[in-house]
Amino acid sequence: MNDADERELVRRSLDRQARAREFRMADLPGYMAWSSRKLADGASPAHIAHLDATTAWLLPEEAASQTDEDYDELLDELVEDLEGGAPDDREITERVTSLLYAQHPVLSLPTAIGVRTLDGVVHLTGRVASAAERDLAESVARQARGVKRVESSIAVVSKVR
Repeated sequence: MNDADERELVRRSLDRQARAREFRMADLPGYMAWSSRKLADGASPAHIAHLDATTAWLLPEEAASQTDEDYDELLDELVEDLEGGAPDDREITERVTSLLYAQHPVLSLPTAIGVRTLDGVVHLTGRVASAAERDLAESVARQARGVKRVESSIAVVSKVR
């Protein structure tokens, strides 16, 4: 990737980061109707209440396009987590990594953030171009189910390679 391509990727990633917001599930279009249907169909009120309290980092246009299938997938993951017990360190690492790179491409290449988990404590390492990117990575890591605490040694450097 040449410098111009790299700058464009960073520009688009930073734009996405600036526009993304944390949405409560209950505020997403169609969610309340979906949850009411699920409850009427016999879904656990505790599971739905747990999902009600969940948040997601999305672009406004992504929030507007959430579907029943998206909500079904989230409920299935929640039920699996609750019935399967607390996630182990490997699962937590996978979840944090997925959240960092899937929801926030600014934290992927050319930035590199390492994720390790020990006894539910997530350790973040790497280099980012700004304090805002470091703070975002830490905030996103805290959202993963099973995380007890986040310890970060992410360095802010002027040019990330």
